[in-house]
Amino acid sequence: MSTLVTQYIDSDSSAQQYAQQCRGSTIIAVDTEFERSRTFYAIPGLIQLAVEGQIGLIDPLSVSVESYKSALLDPASLKLMHACGEDLELLYRLCGAVPEPLFDTQLAATYAGFRPQMGYQGLVKEMLGIDIPKHQTRSDWLQRPLSDDQIEYAALDVLYLEEIYQGLMARLQKLDRLDWVKEDCHLLVVKGRREILARDYYRHVGNAWQLLPRQLAILKVLSEWREEEIRRIDIPRSFLISDALLLDIVRQKPNSKSKLSNISGFKPGILRRYGDLLLAKMEEAEIAGDDHLPIPVLEPLLKAVPSVAKKLKVVIRANAEKFDLPPEVLCRKKLLEALMTCYVKSAASGDDIQLPEEFKGWRSDVVLEPLIELLDAHQGELKRFVVGDAR
Repeated sequence: MSTLVTQYIDSDSSAQQYAQQCRGSTIIAVDTEFERSRTFYAIPGLIQLAVEGQIGLIDPLSVSVESYKSALLDPASLKLMHACGEDLELLYRLCGAVPEPLFDTQLAATYAGFRPQMGYQGLVKEMLGIDIPKHQTRSDWLQRPLSDDQIEYAALDVLYLEEIYQGLMARLQKLDRLDWVKEDCHLLVVKGRREILARDYYRHVGNAWQLLPRQLAILKVLSEWREEEIRRIDIPRSFLISDALLLDIVRQKPNSKSKLSNISGFKPGILRRYGDLLLAKMEEAEIAGDDHLPIPVLEPLLKAVPSVAKKLKVVIRANAEKFDLPPEVLCRKKLLEALMTCYVKSAASGDDIQLPEEFKGWRSDVVLEPLIELLDAHQGELKRFVVGDAR
C-alpha cells in the first residue's frame, strides 16, 4: 500500500525543485482543487501531484505556474487523473496547454467493468478496500492556511491513482480494451483544448432551433456580447443574463428599457448598466441584411425523429450487451445526436459523412456500421431537415 509522504509547496524555489524531481518520471498522478461558484473561470486553489508516493501539494495562490508546469506538461510522463474534465479546463487556462499523455481512471474503470461514472472514493474502496473520507469535498480551497484535514484529503486524492492504474491496466489488457481507453483519453485531451467561441455560443442555447431566422440573428448578437462580457468580468452566465432570459428577450423583442424591465428575471442593475447597449444590438440584428443571417440551428434529431432514434438506441444496446458494457460507453446521447446531425448534413450536401471523432476509432469497428445502415434505411425521413448554410 502507498505511504503518505506529503510536501506543501508555497514558493517558486520549492516548486521548481519538486518539478525537477518529477523529471524523467514515467507516471505522475494529478488532481486539482478549485472554486467556481461566483466566477466564469475556475480559480485554482491547489494542484496535487504524486510521483512514486511522493506527493507535492502546490499552492497556486503563492507559486508561479512557470515554476512547476514543466512537470504537468512533460510529454514523457503519463498523467493519471480521475474524471478529468474540469481539471483539464483549469489546467489549460493555467498552463496554456493540456497535460498529455493522459489516462483517466474513471473512464478506464467503466471500460474495465465497473459501474459508469464511479467516483474516486468508490473506486479506491472497490479496488483497494480502502475508505477515503469525503467530508472536505465542498471545502473552501481558497482559504489560507489550509486545514490539516484539507491537506490530508487533497493528498489522498492522488495517493492511490497509480495503484488503481496498475489494477485497471491488468483488467483492460485481459479484456483487450486498452487501446479503446487510450483513444478516448486522447479525445479528452483534444476536447480539453477546445473552447466555445463567443460568436458560436448561440448554437448551444437550448431551443434555439425553434427561433425564426431573424430571431436567431438577435440571439447570436446578444449571446456573443454576453459571452464576451462574462469572460471579461469573470462572472457566471446567470449573474448577467441566463440562456433562458436571452430567449425571452429574443422572443419578446422589447424596443425600450421599460419593456426590457417588464421581462421576468431581468435585473434592475443589469438594465441600468446594459439596457441601452442591448437595445442597440437588437436593432443592429433587426436591420442587418439577409446575407448576415446566421447558420440555422438544426432541430435535435433525437426528438425530431423519435422512431428512428429509438431504433438506433436498440442497435446501441444490442452491441453494448455483446461486450457487457453500458450503452453510453459505446454511444452516449450527445454522441448519437452528433452522428445523426453529421449524417443529415452529408445527405443535404451530397458529400461524404464527416464523422464525429469518436467514430473514427474503435467504435467504427464495434457499432458504426449498423448505425449507418439504419440511418440509410430512414434517409427519406431525415431529408426534410435543412442544415448548413441554408437560410
